[in-house]
Amino acid sequence: MAVQGIRFSSIPRAILLQTHNPVAQLKQINRVELCILSRRQLTRSFWSLPFCDKFRCGELWSKQRSCIKMEGVGNASSNTSRAGSSGVEQRFTRHYNFETIVLEPKGEHLATIVWLHGFSDSGARWAKELKNMEGLSPNIKWIIPTAPLARDIPVTAWFELRYGQDVDMEGLNRSAETVANLLRNEKTEDRGSKNVKLAVGGFSQGCATALYITACSVLGKYGGTGKPFPVKLDAAIGLSGWMPTTKDFVSRMAGNRDASERAGKTSIFIGHCDDDGVVPARSAKTSSDAFRGVGFNDVTLKTYVNGGHSATNEEIADIQEWITTKLGLEKSRIPAQ
Repeated sequence: MAVQGIRFSSIPRAILLQTHNPVAQLKQINRVELCILSRRQLTRSFWSLPFCDKFRCGELWSKQRSCIKMEGVGNASSNTSRAGSSGVEQRFTRHYNFETIVLEPKGEHLATIVWLHGFSDSGARWAKELKNMEGLSPNIKWIIPTAPLARDIPVTAWFELRYGQDVDMEGLNRSAETVANLLRNEKTEDRGSKNVKLAVGGFSQGCATALYITACSVLGKYGGTGKPFPVKLDAAIGLSGWMPTTKDFVSRMAGNRDASERAGKTSIFIGHCDDDGVVPARSAKTSSDAFRGVGFNDVTLKTYVNGGHSATNEEIADIQEWITTKLGLEKSRIPAQ
């Protein structure tokens, strides 16, 4: 993991494709040797692909599973059925076990933020960064879950990436429900304060999930089911990501006065680097325009120069200031570097 601010170019449970062109290889050969690496082993082979090729790898892998030989090691084994010595198909079944790390506030508890990592990453990596990050308000409790393994690719994902297909609403709603339960518990626990502010944020696919959860919050319902959403958010933060259900969200907000009123009370920060090669920078403007268009009056959109698919130092400093101001928190006694 290289840090320019925070850059997650290496992935915890990575797929090492034995080629410089994994998409072409999946198309051309009948058997692919794959290795699932442990958390401490790093690779750029998958993460360095363009965003659309990640979708294509997943799609092609799904089609080729009957002729893929897997060598599973480490943490992935509990969520998979191992291939036999003959190299027969190994299917990954999704288990919704959200391992969660909690960083308690160093001062008075005034806000709780659930933070969602990106595709193929882990909560532990973000927890380490947040724990050591200077400049954060001491009033924040951070809750940092890890997404379950994806169904077709043995990496963590909040929802399935489907190239050219409909959004995985089941995965989104499962993740949204998990976050809602984490935040709902904050309101029921006796912490000596009845005014704890609630927020959600995320990076990349975590950003997409966080923005979807924000939509559920103002609408008061999960998408596609009509099931009540139990939490009202005060703020949301989205970095280097996108809003996955824009058209449906805008349609459901039309003429909904209660939702528009809640939207007017919810603050959103959206940040993106202009040279992001994984999620196009235009996704940030598209998302912010959608939120503003349906009644979100407090949307901050910031673009950063030459950061790639990362959270830059400048962006981190902006977020720290934004969180402190919007949630009414104390400033850190230690300035951000």
